[in-house]
Amino acid sequence: MAQTTGTTKAAAKKALLTADRLREILSYAPNTGEFRWLLTRGRARAGKIAGVVSVYGYRIIRVGGRDYRSARLAWLYMTGAWPLQLVDHIDLNRVNDRWSNLRAADHSSNHANRRARNRSGIKGVRAARTAGKWTAYIQVRGHQQHLGTFSTPDEAASAYGRAAREGFGDFARTI
Repeated sequence: MAQTTGTTKAAAKKALLTADRLREILSYAPNTGEFRWLLTRGRARAGKIAGVVSVYGYRIIRVGGRDYRSARLAWLYMTGAWPLQLVDHIDLNRVNDRWSNLRAADHSSNHANRRARNRSGIKGVRAARTAGKWTAYIQVRGHQQHLGTFSTPDEAASAYGRAAREGFGDFARTI
C-alpha cells in the first residue's frame, strides 16, 4: 500500500468540494435555503441544520476542514458547478439562502446592490460644498460619474436612481 505524504494530504484538503460529494453529506431545501447534515460526523448530527452564522452575518458550513459560505454551496448544489464570481442575496439578508433569493454577480453588480452607507443616508447623494445644495454621483465599473448638483436631496436621489437603473439594471438599489 502506498504511503500518503503530508504534501498530498494538504493538497487534498485544499481541493474544492465537488457537487457529488456535497450531495452525499448535505441536503439542501431550495424553498427554505436550509442545509441539513445527512451523516453524523463529530459534532454534526444527521438531520441538524448545518453551519453557523459568522460575525459578518453569513452562514458558514465547514466541510472537509474548509469553511464555505452557504450561498456558494447552494449554487454548487443546484447547478453542479462553483459560481464563477460572487453569489448575491437579492434581499440583502445574508442568511436567506433560498434559491429564488440568490443570483450570480460580478463585483460591480454586487456593490450596486448595497444599502446607502454615507452621512446623507441616501445612496449616491451627499451634501455639496455650496451651502444648501446636494450632489449626486455614481460609480459604474470602477468609474465615478458626477450626476449634477441639485437644490434638494430628493432631486439628487432621483438623478442617482435613473443612473443606477441604467448602469446596473436588476442590481440597482436606490435606498
